[in-house]
Amino acid sequence: MKEAFFNWLRQDLRKWLLSLAKDLASLFMFFVVSVAICAGLLYILKALWFTYTATPTGERFIMHFGSRADAIERLLTQRLFFLSLYVNVTAVKVCLVGAVAGRLFFLVRYLYEYRGFWGRMLFWGLPCATFTAYITSVSYDLDRIPASVLSAISILLLLNPCIRLVSGLLPEIKAIWGSISSLIQKE
Repeated sequence: MKEAFFNWLRQDLRKWLLSLAKDLASLFMFFVVSVAICAGLLYILKALWFTYTATPTGERFIMHFGSRADAIERLLTQRLFFLSLYVNVTAVKVCLVGAVAGRLFFLVRYLYEYRGFWGRMLFWGLPCATFTAYITSVSYDLDRIPASVLSAISILLLLNPCIRLVSGLLPEIKAIWGSISSLIQKE
């Protein structure tokens, strides 16, 4: 009897660890892809900006819209790969914190699991992207538009893996409460 229980526990633990490893690998893959997309977008923007400023139209743009040109220059003089990495790390942190809170208080069940893509992005993506953009714009002294675009790209790719990871790790508070109350009733 004892041996059968431990075999069952080992198999169950093995399934859980494999699921956790799969979710972590998925999050890591999406993280790498998101960093690459954001960095690639920033480097393409940098090449296009320097090409544009070399033209007479670009020179007139700089003369007439100096504050916007300064904001673009401030963005493009950053270390772009590290900016992309920072945005994505911040997006993962924001998504994980939001997913933990949502998982504990049944929000994932009602506002994520039974929603389509647009519903998920409305209830989860928009707040996470807004918070990520705010943190990024304050930390890197960026305009809100580039910070918002980078955050939106990151959240589009990282939200689902983060919520799946947290859903596999954390039970809802009802399950925790039920376990505690059953332990109390046994005593």
